[in-house]
Amino acid sequence: MKNSNIILLLLFIVLLPCSSCDVIKNIDETVQSGKTPKGSSFIELKDGTIYKGNKITYPQQPEFDPFKKIQGREDWDTWIGIDDRKVDKSLIYGYQEKDVFQALFENIWVKRLRKGKLNLFYYDTDASSFGNGMLMQPNFIVEKTRNEFHKIHDNLEGFYNFISDHQNAADLCKKLFPFLKLGNPNFAKSKLLEVVDLYNQ
Repeated sequence: MKNSNIILLLLFIVLLPCSSCDVIKNIDETVQSGKTPKGSSFIELKDGTIYKGNKITYPQQPEFDPFKKIQGREDWDTWIGIDDRKVDKSLIYGYQEKDVFQALFENIWVKRLRKGKLNLFYYDTDASSFGNGMLMQPNFIVEKTRNEFHKIHDNLEGFYNFISDHQNAADLCKKLFPFLKLGNPNFAKSKLLEVVDLYNQ
């Protein structure tokens, strides 16, 4: 009896890691498949037209060859695709891939942080001395009227006037000016989110 119990215990110990691996694998597959549910990607045009699909595609950047003229290099970055459809970049307001929406601002794709009466976007620029990406500076953009973007760090006072129709948000913005101008970028981002969230209530 004791021997049979020992054998069963050994079998349990051997099989447990395998079953655990299967469970972890299944969870991982569920998470991966859940990242891009069918129909979650779309391209939105400036006129409001929306093309829905499963996968966003991008043109491939050609390799740089200083000794060889590359045909079509000038127009390689002129479209975004959704499944088998290619859409002219000049017609696009923005696109969503997985859970991230990006709009086109001054030929730069900017990620949306908040959607509401006041949309908030951001993008990073390299602020390091040697352009090595060691110090990234976030840039924040707001949009109240469609396709009319306002870059916040260029003019904080202008941003204050931009939201002056909401007194509480404008007062909070004025109070947070020092935090938005200087300091930790993530801290500035959190304070800016406070203003936008208050405005969107």
